[in-house]
Amino acid sequence: MDKNQIHSLLASHNGYWEERREQMKSYIDLYRAEMFADNRIQLGSQVTIETCDAYSFIETFVSGLFQSEPSVTVGEDPSAVGTDSDPHIAELLCNRFLFETSEIFEDAARLSLIFPCAFLKLGLTEAISVLDQVNIRPVNPWDVIVDLDAPTWADQRYTGHRYYLPVKDAKKRFGNKSFNIASKPEFLDNDTSEAALSDYVEIIELYDLDNDELIFYSSNYATNEGVLTKAKGIPFRSYDGTPCAPIAPVYMGKDPTVPLAGLSRLGLLYDQFWETNNLRTVWANGLRRDARMYATRRGAIDEEGKSVLAENRDQSIIELDLAPEQGAHNAIVPLMANTFSPDYHIYKQEIRGDIDRGSILAPFTRGVATGATATEVAAMSQYSASEIGKLARSRDKAQEMICKIYISIVRHLLETKPSKDPHEMVRVNGETVILYADQLKGKFKFSASDSSASPLSSSLKRQTYLELLPTLANLGVPTTSLLKELVDQFNLPIAFIDEAQAAVEAQEQQAQAQQQAQAQETLAAGEAVEITEEEEGLTPHDIRAAAGSLPQQGGI
Repeated sequence: MDKNQIHSLLASHNGYWEERREQMKSYIDLYRAEMFADNRIQLGSQVTIETCDAYSFIETFVSGLFQSEPSVTVGEDPSAVGTDSDPHIAELLCNRFLFETSEIFEDAARLSLIFPCAFLKLGLTEAISVLDQVNIRPVNPWDVIVDLDAPTWADQRYTGHRYYLPVKDAKKRFGNKSFNIASKPEFLDNDTSEAALSDYVEIIELYDLDNDELIFYSSNYATNEGVLTKAKGIPFRSYDGTPCAPIAPVYMGKDPTVPLAGLSRLGLLYDQFWETNNLRTVWANGLRRDARMYATRRGAIDEEGKSVLAENRDQSIIELDLAPEQGAHNAIVPLMANTFSPDYHIYKQEIRGDIDRGSILAPFTRGVATGATATEVAAMSQYSASEIGKLARSRDKAQEMICKIYISIVRHLLETKPSKDPHEMVRVNGETVILYADQLKGKFKFSASDSSASPLSSSLKRQTYLELLPTLANLGVPTTSLLKELVDQFNLPIAFIDEAQAAVEAQEQQAQAQQQAQAQETLAAGEAVEITEEEEGLTPHDIRAAAGSLPQQGGI
C-alpha cells in the first residue's frame, strides 16, 4: 500500500464517520439521559424531563448476555496431524487471559449495542512474564478502519486502528522524530479547545493484509508524508502462516447490505425514546402552568387576605369588603384551567407499544408489569431466550476470535524471546510444565464454554429440569446422577454430592444391618436344623433355604 492509497483510505474513513458524528452523539446522549443537554440555552427556563428507558434498554441486554466469567474449550482440529501442539495448554492460557479481562467484553458489548458496532484490540505492554505482556481494550467504531467492501471480517484486505499517544511515548516508540503537537480530539465532543489534552500525536496502525505489511502513519509527522514505519511481514500469524491483525469485531446488529458496517440496536428505537422524553417534557411544563387562580373585584380582598389565600392555610378566615346586597360566593371566582387532551395518554401508550414491539426482550424482563397470564409469560420467556441467544452467539464469536489472536501473539512472543531469559512455566494438572512456542503452533478449534447461554435461557433450563425431576426419578435414573445435574444447573457446592453419597451409604449399611438382625432372629425362632459336616461354611441364608426346603410335618 503506497502513500497515496493510505491518504485516500484515511480520508474515506474520516468522511464516513464525520457524516455520522451527530447521530452517534445523539445515541450516547440518549443513553446518558442527556438528550436536551445541548439545547439548554434555547429552552431557557423550560423544564425538561428525560426518562431512563434507553439506559434500561441497553443494560437489560448486557445483563442478559453475561452471567459468568467467559471461558473457552480448546480442541485440536482433526486435520492437525504430526504437530507437537497441545490444546490443553492453549485452553489454560486462554481461560487465564479471559478471566483477567472479563469486564472488557462487557464494555465492548455495551458499545456495540449503543453504536453500530465495537471492537476489541490486543496490544503489547511491558511485563516480566510473556503471558502478562498482552493486554486488551474495547475500541469505539470510529477508531477502527474497516474494509466495508468485504462480505466478512476474514475477507478484509486491510484493517487498522487510530489512537493517540503522548509525544513522550511516541518518541520512545518511533524514535526521536519531529512531531507537530496537537490536541487529542473527542469524537463525540464538539468542543475543540486545546485544554490539558494538547500534548498528543495521532497514530494510525494499519494492517495491509493483502500485501502482508504493517504500516504506522501519523498526520502529525511531516516527513515522509506521514509514514513513520513500514514493515514487510505482519508479526502475528495464524496456524497456516497467514497474517493476523490483533483486532476482533463485536456485532450485535448487522446491516444486510453492508455487513461490516453494523447496526445500532439503540438507533432502531431512537425515535420512540425521543418521543417519550418530548411528551414527558410537554406534560411537565403543562402541569406547572396548571395553577390555582382566582378572579375578584379590585379592592374586595386586602393584602392580608391575599396572603392567606396564597398560603392555603387550613381553617383560615378571609374578610371581604363587599356591599350588603352582594353575596360572598360571587366575590371570588376560580378560573378553570384547560385540561390535557386524552389523546396524550393514547399517544403515550402507542409509543410504549412501539418500544415493546421493537425490543426482542419481553417487557417483563425489564420489570414492566404486563398483566399477562403464566402461559403467555412462559411463551415470551422462551422467545426472549432464543432471540437473546443470537446475541450471545455474537458475544461467543468475539471471545473465540480473541483467543485465536491471543495464542498467535503469545506464540510470537515465545519465538522472539531471547534465549538467555528464563523459560515460561505453567501449571498443568498440578505439574509444572515449560512453555514452548511449538506447543501453540497447531490448528486449534475454539468454542465458548457456555455457548449461546444467557441468564434467561439458563433460568428456563433450570425450571424445566425441576419439572422433569419427578419423571426422571420414576423412570429409574440414579439419584446420584440427578443430584450431579442439579448441582451443575444451580451452581451449588460440590460438597453436596459427597455428603449425599455418604448419607446413601450410611442408609444402605443401616438397612443391611437390620436385614442381618432380622435373619438371625428368624433363624433362632425357627425350627432347629442339624448342621452336618457338608453344611459347615454355609451362610444363614443358605441354611434357611435348606430348612425351608424340608417337608413340614403333616405334609405330603
